[in-house]
Amino acid sequence: SYQYFADKCKEFGLGDYLNRDKSVIYSDRGKGVPTFCNAFPKAAALNCFFHLLKNVRKHCRKNHARGRWTDTTAWAMQTAETRTEYEEALAHLHGQCEEAADYLDRLDHAKTFHYAISTTHSCVGVKTNNLVEQVNGAWNTLREEAPYRLNKALLTWLGTCLHNRQHMSAGWMNRVPA
Repeated sequence: SYQYFADKCKEFGLGDYLNRDKSVIYSDRGKGVPTFCNAFPKAAALNCFFHLLKNVRKHCRKNHARGRWTDTTAWAMQTAETRTEYEEALAHLHGQCEEAADYLDRLDHAKTFHYAISTTHSCVGVKTNNLVEQVNGAWNTLREEAPYRLNKALLTWLGTCLHNRQHMSAGWMNRVPA
């Protein structure tokens, strides 16, 4: 379950990093995702655009939508730097497939589209693997440090994580029957 996964993240020491003001948790909007996100209330829960595109395609097939659209056109909406660029990309998608454009435009912009997300969160290129964004979200505060402090913070963080995991693993090994 998502609660179990959240508990395991905390147990492995990831809770401190997932529950920061600038942390970002990207998800596919699955039913259990709010449970996971509620375990880390300081993090922003944002939508994974890759998964949304799958949903749009499914929606368009189900509703027998007219027109053909491309991922490139939809990604132009997602990666737009300004509201104006977003509106231009939306108009382009609307010209290809009204149903797809309307579906995407109805989404919460502050959780989906870069122009709106970037006003509150620092995301390094939103057209990446969502796993990368998870790590970027955990390290956002560290990126603001000067290079030497950044390196020290990263090494301290990694060392602490490895130390804690080693002790946790040793504890597990001691509990395993021979």
